[in-house]
Amino acid sequence: MKNVNIDFILKATAGKLKGKKNDIEVQSICLDSRQAKEGALFVPIVGEKVDAHDFIKKVYESGIRVSLSEKEDIEVPEDMSIILVKNSVKALQDIAKAYRESINIPIVAITGSVGKTTTKEMISLALSAQKKVYKTPANQNSQVGVPKTILESDLSADVIVIEMGISEFGEMHRISEIVKANVAVVNNIGVAHIQNFGSRESIRDEKLHIIDGMKEGAKLFLNAEDDMLAGAKLSKNMDVEYFAMSDTGLSKNYASHIKLVDSCPKFTAHIGGEEVAVELNTQGMHQVLNAVIALTVAKLYGVDLKSASKKLSEFRGFKHRQEIIKYKDITIIDDSYNASPDSMRAALLILKDMKAKRKIAVLADMRELGEDEVNLHRQVAEFIKENACVDLLLTYGELAKNIHDYVREHFSVCKALHFDDKAELNTFLKKTVAAEDVVLFKGSNSMKLFDSVDYITDRK
Repeated sequence: MKNVNIDFILKATAGKLKGKKNDIEVQSICLDSRQAKEGALFVPIVGEKVDAHDFIKKVYESGIRVSLSEKEDIEVPEDMSIILVKNSVKALQDIAKAYRESINIPIVAITGSVGKTTTKEMISLALSAQKKVYKTPANQNSQVGVPKTILESDLSADVIVIEMGISEFGEMHRISEIVKANVAVVNNIGVAHIQNFGSRESIRDEKLHIIDGMKEGAKLFLNAEDDMLAGAKLSKNMDVEYFAMSDTGLSKNYASHIKLVDSCPKFTAHIGGEEVAVELNTQGMHQVLNAVIALTVAKLYGVDLKSASKKLSEFRGFKHRQEIIKYKDITIIDDSYNASPDSMRAALLILKDMKAKRKIAVLADMRELGEDEVNLHRQVAEFIKENACVDLLLTYGELAKNIHDYVREHFSVCKALHFDDKAELNTFLKKTVAAEDVVLFKGSNSMKLFDSVDYITDRK
């Protein structure tokens, strides 16, 4: 972060100064008072349960001397600069938007319903073979995470890779106008947050607002195998290129000769007429598509494909996201970070491909699916039956019971048990899971299945 001082913030936000005008440059953004440090700009956000304005005095004591505020009657420490704004989140976005104008580094933006963070990581890795990359930390892809990423970007980077997520109408337009991406990737259109959007068509239309902040003719990569994206109509002329897992005829970026070794894909990638061998060390057939787009973006920026492929082999996934844990001859697939129907099916296929004496799936509620939530859970149960990927099914939560009920009725080969109490589920798991079992944990983050993983592995 450079050249962001009081005058810059006042101009970007059209704010009003209260208190002392400190002659300092802001070095970072603080959204959480517990992480306050000297040189940061504090952005107090009014949440449902907590109003961060109450912590302005606390961040002052931690060394912060510049803060935004929506409240004019705020008590100002003697040597602190308070910039009064109508809305802290919008002010943060306005600062980032103005700051983006001073950054000449190309930005690759990524969105989609499932797998954004993995796609971001793999694109970043592929580029890093020959480029210095700055990427969105963790999954800070929200209305505050995106502007924070822009403002804290490493200005010595050759390429910035940014993940962009949405949950409501209008959000993609706002953050796309901040990011002004040079290249954009839309990896899929699923049903995540469908209760807020109503349909996959609406989700697609909102995701495609990623081009709003881009110049006409800029590069846009779309998944050729997604029925919502192949041939999608755009609001402006873009240089559209497709990527796919197989040769669909629509894309010159695809994979062939795919095989799984211990559930990890090995294949040949065809990228713009070039071929390169790829060996991934992360589980799941769906990772092939992520690798193809990673190599496609790397080639666009002049990175040698063999070098990029070698970097992709370093990817091992994330904690609670298809994390493979070995414990007392038991294999655990911890995919408890979040869940949607698409990601749950992908996780079940990983379970199917694993070698095991017994395959156990622990599935919890998938949240934010709207009016069709019951049917979407039943569709997961149908997938289990069609693919015969589970020997023992354990469900937890009111919605997940629909998976249990369907399997009990239609797939007697699979033993199914349901739990309303997590403590009872944990006790059962501890007594039941045995050597050579593979156990998948998958559910929405709010269901906290990672607690069950910790319990049976004695992490707590």
